[in-house]
Amino acid sequence: DEDKAELGRSVVKTELENIACSLIFNMADEVMQNSSLRLGLAACVDLTEVTGTRLETVLPPYYNVDGASVEGVSYNIDEARGNMVKAFDELGIETLDLEILCVEKYESTAKALVSFWQKNIGVELNGIVTVADESDFAKRIASGDYDAAIYSLTVDSADPVDFLSMFTSGNSLNVMNYSSDEYDRLVNELKLSATDEKLAYCQSYLLKNAVVMPICTETTVFAVQKDVSGIYFSGDSSNIYFYNARK
Repeated sequence: DEDKAELGRSVVKTELENIACSLIFNMADEVMQNSSLRLGLAACVDLTEVTGTRLETVLPPYYNVDGASVEGVSYNIDEARGNMVKAFDELGIETLDLEILCVEKYESTAKALVSFWQKNIGVELNGIVTVADESDFAKRIASGDYDAAIYSLTVDSADPVDFLSMFTSGNSLNVMNYSSDEYDRLVNELKLSATDEKLAYCQSYLLKNAVVMPICTETTVFAVQKDVSGIYFSGDSSNIYFYNARK
């Protein structure tokens, strides 16, 4: 503890709340492609009980986008059950095993989500939590070997359009394997004119289609020792400059 305290006194830290920890679904899988299923899963969870708050946006606070409100899926058990019945009928299934993949620090959150699902949906849904170490977690996400996961969404850019672009078809950061011609069109329009209204509408589209369920935000920390000079941080987590760096 004394070592940590000494370290805290010897460094200068810059913190960016630029990571959105979210529940994502692997839409390369036919079951997870079903929007009724995802909407049912989203509507039957009261995130205020899971995390103490319900995030209303897809973008983390770092992007500081004001203006038009973002609309999403509300906690509504009746709607959740209705969507689940519809999904099971569309998929031609009677029961579903659904795994949430996470790292250890989000195990309790994943278990809380599963508890809501099984309480509000019933025995038709068997939620399973799998905890992986950071390396195995990254490998499974990269290979698409998951149903749902608690995942840290981040983009090394100060532009909110870049963050929202990660959900477009073929984007290298699109680990959800989401593909929507309509969303691609919305982002292309956003790139031409990134108004608050268009930023809000793109986020609403993702939330209303249960492409992503924001859970909490995380922080990127840039730290240098106080006696170091010549290293500059631009406010964009991808831009660290070295100019006559010395200690």
